[in-house]
Amino acid sequence: MKKIKVFLLSILAACAILFAVSTTTAHAATWHKYTPSAIRGTWVTKKIDYLGTKARIEVKLSKNQFYHEGNDPTILKNMYYHHNKGSHYYYIKGTEYMYTKGHEVDYYKVHKSKNWIHLCAYLSVNDGHHYKSHYWTNYYYKK
Repeated sequence: MKKIKVFLLSILAACAILFAVSTTTAHAATWHKYTPSAIRGTWVTKKIDYLGTKARIEVKLSKNQFYHEGNDPTILKNMYYHHNKGSHYYYIKGTEYMYTKGHEVDYYKVHKSKNWIHLCAYLSVNDGHHYKSHYWTNYYYKK
């Protein structure tokens, strides 16, 4: 009887240790200050139909600012990013000042290839209210 109790206690202890090891949490991505150098610079589209004319649209990414021109321009400051090593995707966020005076934080996913980037606006947070979106913009080529 004593051997059975010891055996059951050892199995119980082994299960507890196994459960404790397997329930460790994954680390969340860390947001780093500024814009990564890999996507900084001026990026332009090929000529597209824009407001009745053929035009190019620019995106400028500097160390601490994101500017996307258009009929409704976007200017973000206080930039942060996260990126997984080996991935072609960069996630950037910044504070919008032009329309909301710093009350809105916009999030973009940037897909980068050798000579182009593709932007996806996926979230806006305005005074704690989350507005999800998921639209991809044009392809932009290094100027």
